[in-house]
Amino acid sequence: VGGHVSVQVTSTDGSVRISVEDDGPGVSDEEQARIFEPFYRSPRSRAVAPEGAGLGLAIAREIASAHRGDVHRSTKPRERGAEFVVLLPLPQVDGDERDGAVVHGH
Repeated sequence: VGGHVSVQVTSTDGSVRISVEDDGPGVSDEEQARIFEPFYRSPRSRAVAPEGAGLGLAIAREIASAHRGDVHRSTKPRERGAEFVVLLPLPQVDGDERDGAVVHGH
């Protein structure tokens, strides 16, 4: 509510990395074990945005998993906010096919 969000997308070594950073209340180390549980909301999160349902991270992880990827909270030190990283494998493109071509994957 009233904060900033930054999204960066990079690709390396056959995967794409999506970094989502915000300047919100952050995630404590104690909360780390539960933040991907459906309907879990930390006391700080409920205070800042009482209308939330606690489903965002659980849904994001399920979607990433369905595409053979993952979502995790970055552990790099931060004064405020949080960073979440989505890692997804890049699809393999056959032969001379390029952008807009048929992509073969699982």
